[in-house]
Amino acid sequence: MKIFLDLRVNIGLVLTIIGIIIFLTGLITKPELESLHGVNINLIWGIVTTIVGAFFLGLYFKNPDQE
Repeated sequence: MKIFLDLRVNIGLVLTIIGIIIFLTGLITKPELESLHGVNINLIWGIVTTIVGAFFLGLYFKNPDQE
């Protein structure tokens, strides 16, 4: 299982999973703070975190044998 020794995979999986959880939370709940003017911050940061996690996974799958 050499794949899990690469930090790009571990960081990518963690960020992607956390991003999906935050994104789903943003879809289900409504914005809590009125100072945000209706912007759902969980939805935005869930998308950003998922994209960053997918970026790290993409770096690994583009060149998996890089040392």
